[in-house]
Amino acid sequence: MIDDSRIKHAIPSWFRLLGWIVFAGSALLVLRLIYEETILTWQNGPQMLLFSIAHIHGTFLAVGGLATLLVYVWFASFPGLATHGMLRKRHIGAAAWVQCGVLMFLRFLLYVPYHPWQWFTLEVAGPGPHAATQMGYAVGGNHHYLVRAFLDKDLAVDSPGEDSKTALDIACTSESP
Repeated sequence: MIDDSRIKHAIPSWFRLLGWIVFAGSALLVLRLIYEETILTWQNGPQMLLFSIAHIHGTFLAVGGLATLLVYVWFASFPGLATHGMLRKRHIGAAAWVQCGVLMFLRFLLYVPYHPWQWFTLEVAGPGPHAATQMGYAVGGNHHYLVRAFLDKDLAVDSPGEDSKTALDIACTSESP
């Protein structure tokens, strides 16, 4: 067992602790967005972007939003701290790199657009009760891969959505190619 209590780390422990705290707060917000874009869409049909976020408790939104902003501050500070530590011949532990990777993955999840989440949910759970409306939105938005996924799940192009329009109606009136 290596005693690393004597090793001087390039990344201060307070900074690593801050990284895990902002990860926890930001993860709550990101997971809420993923819930909105997958489960709520499957159950209730297409969601207005950030609709469920606007209808959650203010504390949850404030903590998640602040933590999400602090993740960017963390990312802006990490290279400087790492470089400063390396110049002083200090050790950058694997835990610091793992933390950086986990935070990067969280940022990646935040930027995944809505339609890939719909495709993922469709592949995992199958067409939901509002699939015809979802397919209509996919046709109108020119999301061919999502339309193909609905067709592969045997959803008919003439299935009426919530507004009584079919995906075929939308395709005929849409200006997209």
